[in-house]
Amino acid sequence: MEYEIEQLVVEFPPVINIPGRSCLYLGKKRILSLNTEGGVVHLISPYNYVKLTSDRWAKLIDNLETINAELKAIVFMTRQVSFCVHIGNRYYVTLNSPWRYVNISQYVFVSSCIRGLPTGYSISFTLDEWTHFIALLPTIYERHPER
Repeated sequence: MEYEIEQLVVEFPPVINIPGRSCLYLGKKRILSLNTEGGVVHLISPYNYVKLTSDRWAKLIDNLETINAELKAIVFMTRQVSFCVHIGNRYYVTLNSPWRYVNISQYVFVSSCIRGLPTGYSISFTLDEWTHFIALLPTIYERHPER
């Protein structure tokens, strides 16, 4: 039996609510999930993983306005964007023209390199996933006031 992709998406639960925990699936494909537990946010995709402590989460939220402005510049092609902001403990949020992704990555810095090298801990939000993430922020704060 063949299914349309949209039918599968509708059947897949967008939010799982367990007391003290939340699991939110982002975007139309529902590949990227955001799990909250004990004051820590875990961003998980099939191949990658990022753990945002409360300090990293706070810095990410503090920079949302700037990140969204830079992303808008990429989408509307108003200017070249090469944006990077440090959110703590070698984690950075990056955006680069012309790619429409918001990347959260951990970097390691070695003395022989001028630039940091990305570790395996990284997540890339598509434009759809990022928009859904922004829309779900009130839900996250409602379920987890400590955030």
